[in-house]
Amino acid sequence: MRQTYEKLVRDGIPARLDGAGVRYEVRRAAPEEMPTLLIAKLQEEITELLAATSDNEALEEIADVFEVLAALVSQHGADEAETLSRRAAKREARGGFDKGIVLRWTEDAR
Repeated sequence: MRQTYEKLVRDGIPARLDGAGVRYEVRRAAPEEMPTLLIAKLQEEITELLAATSDNEALEEIADVFEVLAALVSQHGADEAETLSRRAAKREARGGFDKGIVLRWTEDAR
């Protein structure tokens, strides 16, 4: 039975399908569609992360999220070092999420 996906997959998937004897068709994404495909893939991976039922499964999905984020960074003309530098600057200026602070409300001082 044929299943239709039309989604971005990892570069090694065709070789795995070949090895499993699975018939398939792939195409190369046009450069202008990559951002949209990557965002869709990120949403897919986050959905899988939310469905994870163990720490190990969650870490596997987090690794997938990192891979998609790395591709998005590249799409925006940057690299991991630049992104980590920006992350560090934001962490220095605003902090991280280590303390678990939840903003409950704000009120205008006027």
